[in-house]
Amino acid sequence: MYQQAVDIMPDNLPAHLGLAEVELSQGNFDIFDERFERIFSLAPEGLEVPLYMARAVMYLEADYPEKANAIFLSTCEQFPERIHEAAQILITALVDCGMDEEAWEMPVSALPESGQEKPEHVHLFIVWVYTMARLNKWNLWSQVQSRIRKFLKSITNEADKQVVLTAFDEQVEMMYEVGAFRLSEIFINFMHGIAPKNPAIKEKRSKIQQVMLLEKELNRMARDFEMFPLVFHEAQRSFVKEFVSVEDIADIEEEIPFDLLEELQKMDEEFLAGINRVKKKYPLIYRQFKDKWEQLYEEHAKGVSREVRRKFS
Repeated sequence: MYQQAVDIMPDNLPAHLGLAEVELSQGNFDIFDERFERIFSLAPEGLEVPLYMARAVMYLEADYPEKANAIFLSTCEQFPERIHEAAQILITALVDCGMDEEAWEMPVSALPESGQEKPEHVHLFIVWVYTMARLNKWNLWSQVQSRIRKFLKSITNEADKQVVLTAFDEQVEMMYEVGAFRLSEIFINFMHGIAPKNPAIKEKRSKIQQVMLLEKELNRMARDFEMFPLVFHEAQRSFVKEFVSVEDIADIEEEIPFDLLEELQKMDEEFLAGINRVKKKYPLIYRQFKDKWEQLYEEHAKGVSREVRRKFS
């Protein structure tokens, strides 16, 4: 198939990459290398790092990790300003291959000695944070944080600080938009460490911290076995709608089967008790969505007696 594509379109890059993978799987190393020479000659400027790392990933998936690492090191030497890009590609491949420890070591091994970093290395530190989160190595956060803080203290030039702040700010916004508030908070805290008096950073940090507190209450509510399920469902729905994405609400709606949802909706007294529990145990969630809780209270209060309503007033 790939050969047919190349015969028809000799400059077709994806087809050449497919052929290269087939040739490597057959142990045709010389032909594989020749194929990549052809690929590099066809590639437009700017694709060098992704293509070098595509070659490395092919070696890795074919069970030649040493060759993959050699290509990575060579790529880092040729493109020092794009080390983070190369590292991210190989880290993803390592994780996909089940080589978690090798993935964890990758960004660390690519960093220079402490004190020898340049502002551009901020991108590699960002990759390190993401690798920690992806591998769920939060127990090593203090180690990561300490190294990054040392790096930030070494940045004294204002122009260099701006390079670092811009890189972190991109991650703050990106993580906030996808609802990864813990990571967003990590990056805004680093920004605050660089420019603690910057009013825009202070305001953004305060906003993210408030959302984090709400998320913590929501997570605590999720573990509350005395909470009426539909009340938690409404809290989760309101949080996602306001802070994450309206599109994600569909996923939440599917968590409770429709038949069960209908039955729970009829349990007015339990619903009122749940709202009352939110008010007492989860004050941040209650205040944030107060209008919603009051609306739901009025709706479900209609289905109970005056005596029951007095219990929750």
